[in-house]
Amino acid sequence: MSTYASIAIMVGIVLLFAIGIPLAYRSEKKAFNNGKCPHCGSDLKWEDSDSQGGRLWMCPGHYTIKDKYGKPLCPGYSCWISYGRVDKKFRK
Repeated sequence: MSTYASIAIMVGIVLLFAIGIPLAYRSEKKAFNNGKCPHCGSDLKWEDSDSQGGRLWMCPGHYTIKDKYGKPLCPGYSCWISYGRVDKKFRK
């Protein structure tokens, strides 16, 4: 492999990390919505965590907020968060 090809591969890897990590962080922050359900506005509740430290946040309004016919007003919302800064102030 030539020197130029090696340099191009290294630059590509650096750019992948420099662009990919901030995009993934921004995507999780948008999904977490500052701890509020985008459908009904209820506070998200921590439900579970996986073996690698990801946290599952779910809307409790899906089960409690119902219309006059008894159907849930919130279609149910959940998101997995892996970056610690996204939900740091909401964890206890």
